[in-house]
Amino acid sequence: WLFDESPSMKVRRDAVAERFENIYKQLGLLEGVETKNGVLKSAIVSFGKDFHFITKDATDDVKQLVELVRKGIPKDESGKENVFTAVEKAVAKYREYRSREHRNCLLVIVTDERGDDFGVNGEKLDQVIQATTAAGFKVFCVGNAAPFGQEKGYANYTDDDGNEWTDLPIDQGPE
Repeated sequence: WLFDESPSMKVRRDAVAERFENIYKQLGLLEGVETKNGVLKSAIVSFGKDFHFITKDATDDVKQLVELVRKGIPKDESGKENVFTAVEKAVAKYREYRSREHRNCLLVIVTDERGDDFGVNGEKLDQVIQATTAAGFKVFCVGNAAPFGQEKGYANYTDDDGNEWTDLPIDQGPE
């Protein structure tokens, strides 16, 4: 799981954390605290201007994952979302699970923008597509839509002090 550290993503991260246990239960993998026989392991990575491996290794401890999503992801107020760099680093770190342990690997990106490290003509996107394909990783994204490839959009945001911001310009995506 790759989570955007932006303050605007706090509500969405909390919503994902709320659903984590339910997701694992629906998959039939949750028995108490750990998944059955370690079948499904997950890791938490976060990104903003920088990236952070929130879990040291992939784990099947769902309660730990929920706690880390709720409280372990730093808040990055830089306004930068370097998602493509985070994907590259996650693939490099977790590639061994695919090769050594013969596991299926997927990345779920949770963000509200396409990423500031996209590149001028999407060259970083092309590099990441090659890296994930070569490593055999599938990538899914949970985020805002970009209808018909629309690059610019607007979002509303309420900060920690209750101030409401409307029509903030964003790089549409993450499609």
